[in-house]
Amino acid sequence: TLSQNPLAEALVGVQTRYNGLRRSMIYRWFTEPAQRRIHPEADHPMHSRIHVGSLRAVHGRSADDPEAHELVEHLLRESEEFAALWQRHEVATRTRTLKRFLHPLIGPLTLDCQVLTAENLTERLVVFTASPGSEDADRLALLSVIGSQAFPSRGALDAA
Repeated sequence: TLSQNPLAEALVGVQTRYNGLRRSMIYRWFTEPAQRRIHPEADHPMHSRIHVGSLRAVHGRSADDPEAHELVEHLLRESEEFAALWQRHEVATRTRTLKRFLHPLIGPLTLDCQVLTAENLTERLVVFTASPGSEDADRLALLSVIGSQAFPSRGALDAA
């Protein structure tokens, strides 16, 4: 992730603070279980397949890419789930899908996810939108107001 706007940070957390292999959202998905908590557990297999298919598309397109090769090597060693999915040889380039999120303050959200790819095929812009007038649009609007603020727990308020 190169850049995020404040609403994206409030929705999925700050994704620009990582270094090394952890810069890859795919790496974190397969090696850090807490990264999955923003999506319903029932959606995890779908996200795993999408991530592997996307990485396979990049890896296949540019076999000389040392970063993609290193990422695949590490994931094959560190994640049984990744290794099993990698063996399926599924290739995918996703341009649009619905994604469900679980936000700790505003609850569940279903958003349209559109992926716009640059001509160089290495940069993507991911855009999340809600259907106008929907409950998801209302929740997204609320999230834009509260952002990533931390609110005190009820116990802390009672003690004050």
